[in-house]
Amino acid sequence: MDFIMNHRLSTYALALGLLSTSALAQVGEQGVKKVRQEKAPMAKAPQESDASKSRNFHRDEEILGMDLWTNDGDKKADLGDIHNFVVDSSNGLITHVIISSGGVGSVGDTLRAISWDDIQWSENEEGDRVASVKHTEAKFNAIPSFEEKNIKNLVGRGAVEAAAKRLGDAKKGMDKKTAEETTAAARAAAMKGARHHLASNLHGLDIYGPKEDKAFSSIGHLVVNCDEGRIAYVTVEANQEQYLVPFEVLTIKPFLSADKESDVKYAAYAPVNGPGMVGAPTIDEKSKRTAQEPRFRQMVAKHYKMKPARKAPKAAKGKRAPAESGK
Repeated sequence: MDFIMNHRLSTYALALGLLSTSALAQVGEQGVKKVRQEKAPMAKAPQESDASKSRNFHRDEEILGMDLWTNDGDKKADLGDIHNFVVDSSNGLITHVIISSGGVGSVGDTLRAISWDDIQWSENEEGDRVASVKHTEAKFNAIPSFEEKNIKNLVGRGAVEAAAKRLGDAKKGMDKKTAEETTAAARAAAMKGARHHLASNLHGLDIYGPKEDKAFSSIGHLVVNCDEGRIAYVTVEANQEQYLVPFEVLTIKPFLSADKESDVKYAAYAPVNGPGMVGAPTIDEKSKRTAQEPRFRQMVAKHYKMKPARKAPKAAKGKRAPAESGK
């Protein structure tokens, strides 16, 4: 299918800023390639699905900011740079890649959304990673663009507040108590369903242990499985160590600030607290204990009791196990 048609539903909706969080998930199924969908959610998870000895795991900071090039024969053009990801926090899948074109110092940028699977990865003569799409510059520029404020309305707080605002007219005629209860219920429902987040907003999220009201750490780096287009791990500092933690063992949950009802925040909940991290595999680049090393990933999988890797490169991804909420 033509590149433009593959993305028209997704990008027009993004440009108009009309999608709710649930609508974004629908666009992920219909507007971009279906390979981005989970094919058959499983009852038990998490699951380590990188069966090969792939080293194609990179921190998001190594990918964000990369130039995106056309790969249309001998005609190559710089289309912009990789600006951000939209991540489904229920499984780590990158549903959209936001490309920024033009502008100076992030001012006046033109943003467009494409699927992770449209990006082709290669290396240049210097051994540097190169990202490209096999389409002409004209076809890429034909994708409808949108502003930064519109993408923020699709994820996290924006989706929640938009849902609460839509409820305004419905509350006419209600008494004050009923209206307040209805608003609170609508906001809570919207927050629970808001699972799509910008990768940049996942950085620094506080991490809580089970039934604890004080964070023991925060999300450091996001580690991308570039073969599958998903956030596979995060780095977590605790006990004066740096740990590699599977993204799927974390639960990203929203809550309302105690001092301001409309202040929507998010946090990550882990199955253990800080002391419980003792004994988990720690990152040590000198000893090659990083996400790029298959043996280290096996250690991490064993510790977190992840299922053995499947040989099929596109095996069905598991549904994450619920972590005990701390708040």
